[in-house]
Amino acid sequence: MDTFKFFSAKSVNEACELLSQYGEEAKLLGGGHSLLTLMKQNLVAPSIIIDIKGLSELDYIRYDKDDGLRIGALTTHRSVETSDVVKENFAMLAEMERTLASVAVRNWGTVGGSLAHADPASDLGATLLALGAQVTLTRSGGERIVSLDDFFVDYFETALQPDELLTDIHIPNSGRGNGFYYKFA
Repeated sequence: MDTFKFFSAKSVNEACELLSQYGEEAKLLGGGHSLLTLMKQNLVAPSIIIDIKGLSELDYIRYDKDDGLRIGALTTHRSVETSDVVKENFAMLAEMERTLASVAVRNWGTVGGSLAHADPASDLGATLLALGAQVTLTRSGGERIVSLDDFFVDYFETALQPDELLTDIHIPNSGRGNGFYYKFA
């Protein structure tokens, strides 16, 4: 791995300011599973790493009967898997998370990181697409809401701009959450 500058953001605003300052040179570090693997394989070599793992403001699961489910980008896969509110209202999502990788990966990997990586083999991305999810992308000047249909651009490519941070996943109460997830493996 090459050398890089390391910043530990203390807030979403600080992370956005760093992204704005360093642009495409910077990569965000949440759980790290995707980024570290790419760095070890020499597929990416960021000169700036911005650690956002400590931003507790992005670690939540909230449900409202009218609004639906909201998941913070730094919420772990394991938190989604074991959440009673997810199991009760979006059983398909909880079931998918139960089959994702290993418990160790689910305990550390983040939902937002998984989406931002845009791996076409991602169980999470496919499940959230089926549920009609949207993501909130935040930058220093504000935020925008993008449907997952428009967020995923190509293999390992998203609509995220270099100065944006994925902060929230929203799944509306559409009745689709009662579907089934079946993994063919």
